[in-house]
Amino acid sequence: MDGHPFELFLQLEDIEHKRTQVRRPQSNGIVERLHRTLLDEHFRIKGRIKFYESLEEMQTDLDSYLQIYNYERTHQGRNMNGRTPHQAFVEGVPINNFQEVFAA
Repeated sequence: MDGHPFELFLQLEDIEHKRTQVRRPQSNGIVERLHRTLLDEHFRIKGRIKFYESLEEMQTDLDSYLQIYNYERTHQGRNMNGRTPHQAFVEGVPINNFQEVFAA
């Protein structure tokens, strides 16, 4: 597996690749929550009004939704404080929250 381009990228960037436990959604709550949001806010709605004839058509609609999700839709999760994911990525964790989390 070390020869795979993704694994090589991780090694070059000195990123540790961690995997979650199989059949244990509790250990990967953030991804599970994203899946639920995609299902509730996108696929269940689009599936009622549109019949997809190709995977490419479905991917185009998903890409449009993810653009809104990442750049326009504000989030209320931990350290988000009403920001979009893009804003949170660019701005990082607020310094006062960072100090609270790591103060010991």
